[in-house]
Amino acid sequence: VAAVLKDELKKRIQEHAPGSTLASGGNLDESAAAKLRALGYMAYRAPVSQESLRHPLADPKDKLAEFNAILHATDTIDGGHFQEADALLTELRRQDPAMYILPFMQGEMALRRQQAPQAAQYFQDCLRLAPEFDQAMTGLAGALEAQGKPQEAIQWLQRALERNPRNFRAWYQIGWIQERSGNHDAAGTSLRKTLEIQPGFAPAWRDLGMLQFARQDYGAAAASLQKASDLKLKEPTLFNYLGICYSRTNRLPAALRSYR
Repeated sequence: VAAVLKDELKKRIQEHAPGSTLASGGNLDESAAAKLRALGYMAYRAPVSQESLRHPLADPKDKLAEFNAILHATDTIDGGHFQEADALLTELRRQDPAMYILPFMQGEMALRRQQAPQAAQYFQDCLRLAPEFDQAMTGLAGALEAQGKPQEAIQWLQRALERNPRNFRAWYQIGWIQERSGNHDAAGTSLRKTLEIQPGFAPAWRDLGMLQFARQDYGAAAASLQKASDLKLKEPTLFNYLGICYSRTNRLPAALRSYR
């Protein structure tokens, strides 16, 4: 009986085991990650070091208060109450200084507040606790780029991709920096890499469309910009350029709809 059950268990595992390309939390688009967090999931993933596994891990029940406090801080951030959220996260860090997600959340919040130097410090604090956390690397890159340090930002994005080649945000940020520096061909390649991994990421379709527009490839640009619109990206500038693309390719009714 045990042998039969063991064979059946192996069969079930083979049928239902996740594939090797299953995306980690770092590969979720923003809306999917937000929905998971609203349901009580953190939607973050960082490899645990072997050193930390040598010590007894906490009982999950003992962490419920911290977990609920993090969810409360997330709601407070979403509501725009940044000072209150920062106070909550600072107190949690005092109680549990080893929890890497806390400085990460503070770094993301500082970026939203356009406090790039402070954001960089928070992300560095996070990486000291979780050196393999690729989302913190992309966050640090964003903070560095905002301070006018694009080359340092690229280095951190490349490190993020070494640890997680499917981090579509790292590819997107690389493409964005390349586009700003005038390296349009390289930017197009990076944006296509982004879309290979996450075809539902609307900003990459928009930016690719703008690169195609700059090359006067209006047919390809129209397709990319329309894809961004189909993915619910609603920006006046996007519809303006989409209308131009349709008018240049003699699709005047579609151009009028876009302009309107």
